[in-house]
Amino acid sequence: MLSMNRMKLKNKLMFGALGIAIFIILISTTVASVIIGKQNREASNKVLIKAGNIIIDDIEALQIKLLSESRQMATINDMGTKIQFLIDEKNGADPMLTRSSYREVVRDIHNIGIAGQLWKITIYDLHSDLIAFVIIDKEKAVLGYLQRAPELAFQLGTMKIKEKQQDAEWKSEKKYDEVDLKFKITPVPQKEIIQIEPINNFICLVAYVPINALVFNEKTNNLQPTPIGFVKAVKKLDEKFVDRVSNLTDTKINIFTREGLSTGNLESYTKINLNPFMPVEKWDLKNQKLVFSDVNIKQGSFYQGLLPIYYQNQPIGAFATLYSMDIAKKNTLQMIKLLAIVAVICILLILPITFIFSNSLIKPISTVVAGLRDIAEGEGDLTARLTIDTEDEVGELAKWFNIFLAKLQVIIKDLANNAEILDASSVTLSNLAGIMSKSSEESFMRSNSVAAAAEEMSANLNSLSSTMEEASSNMGMVAAASEEMTATVNEIAQNSEKARGVTEQAVVQAKNASQKMDQLGKAAQEIGQVTETINEISAQTKLLALNATIESARAGEAGKGFAVVANEIKELAKQTEVATEKIKRMIEGIQNSTKSTVSQMQMISKVTNDVNEIVSSIAAAVEEQSVTTKEISKNVSQASSGIQEVNTNVSQSSNVAVDISKDIAQVNVAVNEISNNSAQMDMNSNELSQLAAKLKETVRRFKI
Repeated sequence: MLSMNRMKLKNKLMFGALGIAIFIILISTTVASVIIGKQNREASNKVLIKAGNIIIDDIEALQIKLLSESRQMATINDMGTKIQFLIDEKNGADPMLTRSSYREVVRDIHNIGIAGQLWKITIYDLHSDLIAFVIIDKEKAVLGYLQRAPELAFQLGTMKIKEKQQDAEWKSEKKYDEVDLKFKITPVPQKEIIQIEPINNFICLVAYVPINALVFNEKTNNLQPTPIGFVKAVKKLDEKFVDRVSNLTDTKINIFTREGLSTGNLESYTKINLNPFMPVEKWDLKNQKLVFSDVNIKQGSFYQGLLPIYYQNQPIGAFATLYSMDIAKKNTLQMIKLLAIVAVICILLILPITFIFSNSLIKPISTVVAGLRDIAEGEGDLTARLTIDTEDEVGELAKWFNIFLAKLQVIIKDLANNAEILDASSVTLSNLAGIMSKSSEESFMRSNSVAAAAEEMSANLNSLSSTMEEASSNMGMVAAASEEMTATVNEIAQNSEKARGVTEQAVVQAKNASQKMDQLGKAAQEIGQVTETINEISAQTKLLALNATIESARAGEAGKGFAVVANEIKELAKQTEVATEKIKRMIEGIQNSTKSTVSQMQMISKVTNDVNEIVSSIAAAVEEQSVTTKEISKNVSQASSGIQEVNTNVSQSSNVAVDISKDIAQVNVAVNEISNNSAQMDMNSNELSQLAAKLKETVRRFKI
């Protein structure tokens, strides 16, 4: 950053333009590389799709051809009649009878197999039993059939590809593993089928074509074509197929099965993962899409398109079409080289253009710098002006600098005038400082007098405040006693009221008791009357008993019993008389007691009435006393509040006096500060005078 600050503007422009050009070139190259890479990917995918389409088209063409060749094998040279004969005689005891027919069959299918470049051809009957077969490899062919009598044996004829069939060497083998004795798929095919199957780590095209023979139909009573067996023709997709597609599309082709690489151009690419390919309900090769990915192997990096192959709805392998990334990288590198050449040319063009442009820009700036240097290094001539004729930013810079000089010239003139005014003001300020110093001394003396008076007033107010506080305390004690007396009077009034209630209740109860005693006296009198009646009855009873005794005596012996009764009645009358007399005495005693009690109750009632009247008088007096006591307490409380208010005012007055004293002290401090500031002002006015002199000297340095 420091080196950039020291660099000339011209160099900055040169390096800046060069840096921008390089930055743009780098961005352009990066964007171009990304776009080219994307285009290469799209182009590679198109190549892979083309290769996949060619594979599909070739397979479909081979399937059509294989199906045609299989039909030809099923019908050539009256094949149906021969097969029917061999089926009828397959368990015959004489092998010589069928040998020529077997060899004719294998010769016919061998010729077609050689012409069609087939791999395996087998013929089975409808019971899945093997009849004949041909296996064709790169160098040789094996022709064979199965002889079942007199013992099971394979009759094999081996020959080289270019040899004639007559040169085949025939031999008998009890075992031959290259073909199956029984067709393993059920039911056996009775119509044409063409499909892709995995066989011995090869992806193969397999055709099934039924073999028909004329068989007598008992229902129609005619001969009609009837399936008696079928031909299974297998064409292996080998390196010839791979090389053809690879040459047509300029790609690499590998064919994979579940076991790994079957055949292909890249031997180091040996295995793929078929697990991502899920089973399907119905698979059609023509509609199968490629799956794109990248793969890195020993022979390099490749764009890959996988074409999965299904058999019985399960993935069995795939065709891998591969396009080398090196081709795309070469294209990208070639484009980058071309961009680099263009970049170098652009830089070579930009440098002189930038040089010319920077010179045209720097020249007026240099002129402005030279003018500013003359002004700065000269005698401060503020009348000088820059002369720039351009209308660009440099011209505006010179214009505004001239305006700045004009305003600076005005400011310096104002400074010269203000320096004169400042010099005069400093003299006036010095005189004013002397006056302020004298006034501050007089203020200090007067404030001391006020402070002494304020302290004396504060002492008097403090004494008065103490007296008022004592009076307030005494009034508080009186108020407390009044409140206590009021409480006591209220309690007496309450007790008097209760006593009055009790005496009133006692009067009522005494009256009730007196009434009860009167009723008791009356009842005793009535009981006395009853005893009198009982006495009269007892006398009459005694008289009747006497008469009865007399009559019993007159009656003699007959009246003895009556005399006994009369005596008993007489005794009972005596007892009644005695009891009645006792009752009479008791009733008299009750009557006397009742009379005495009634008299006493009357006296109690009178006393109770008197007590009730006295208690009522006491309650009324206590009530009046309570009202008076409350009034006294109220007046005492008001007096106490007044004393407290006076005490508060006195305290406030004392505080005010203290505050006045403090303020006077602060005034003294302020007066001292004013005095000091006056001295400082006098000093500053001298400095200001010196500053005005220096300012005049500075202004004289400019030419205005």
